[in-house]
Amino acid sequence: MSGDGQPEIVAAAQYGSGAILALQVLAWDRERVWTAFTHREAKEPGLFGWFDADGDGRRELWIDTGAARGLFTGTTHGPFLRDRLVYRLESGTYQQVGRYRFATPFYHLNRYLYFANRGDWVEASKHVEPGVQIDRSLAAQLGVGPFSGGSDVPFVNGRMYFGKEGQDYFADFGRTGRLVRLGTGEPPKPPD
Repeated sequence: MSGDGQPEIVAAAQYGSGAILALQVLAWDRERVWTAFTHREAKEPGLFGWFDADGDGRRELWIDTGAARGLFTGTTHGPFLRDRLVYRLESGTYQQVGRYRFATPFYHLNRYLYFANRGDWVEASKHVEPGVQIDRSLAAQLGVGPFSGGSDVPFVNGRMYFGKEGQDYFADFGRTGRLVRLGTGEPPKPPD
């Protein structure tokens, strides 16, 4: 995983209703086995992986976790922020080398609806892809009260389904994770 020519064993599990990530990385060489890394604090979504952050051929470990603090945290129009923690293997153990905060598509959907309900289309426009036109009356209506079934996952160019007062809705997101479309029921099927 680290690019040092030695294999690692990665063990991961979700616990506490799948909301907390437990991660352990074991490393070894010809003489011994050791725990190179353990982490038990990443809350929802608790995603992780490896990538070469600076192009030096060595892959860093990243872990995404819910941001602990921020405006509106825990409310209907919460920020749905994520912290991405980045670790590099140094001297047989992973050391944290970065922490980056980013917003999920659910953040942009919620903030768009929040401002749409207040008629603040200037602020709302910051949460849609450039040039996108969305039904303003639908957006204003959806900006009141909680959703159900919304999936708060970091993705772009994707679709999210959610419910509100017994009605099904969907939202589509573009390359920056901002809103490109909002509609009711099942989205139309592409032409044959």
